[in-house]
Amino acid sequence: MALTHCKECRAEMSTSAAACPKCGAKPPKRTSVLTWVVAVVLGGAVLSAVMEGAGGKRPAAPEPQLTEAQRRDKAQEDARWNLTRGTIKAVQPALREPESLQIEKVLVNQDGTKLCAVYRAKNGFGGMTREAVFATPKEVRPIKLDELKQRCAGLAVDMTDAAN
Repeated sequence: MALTHCKECRAEMSTSAAACPKCGAKPPKRTSVLTWVVAVVLGGAVLSAVMEGAGGKRPAAPEPQLTEAQRRDKAQEDARWNLTRGTIKAVQPALREPESLQIEKVLVNQDGTKLCAVYRAKNGFGGMTREAVFATPKEVRPIKLDELKQRCAGLAVDMTDAAN
């Protein structure tokens, strides 16, 4: 004869008792094996449906046919985005406090081969300094703020939002 606790008053009672000797509450009914089998089958069906919906193969939507001009524009947009993100990834680790990087302005030429960026970051004394970089797909180098107008002439695409 094992002991258990009453679900109502938490008093000790026998597992074979028909009611709690203290409050008279009936013990909870045991869950039948049939109920467990039905629950497992339904759970498996739901899990299967969820997994099929998440990773099931659906027919791919046909790719829209792009014109040559649209393909060229997309390639240039990708090049501008890649140069912007690549420059930020190159500048950030070189900073004393990489998390202090604040991008002020990023200008890129139309085909994504030249970039000028102005940013602020903490220096070794805790103050914020303003710096500039000039980048191509092959290199990123710091430039003086005085050189911005000369180096960045003709860079008309503002990619500041993509850099942040």
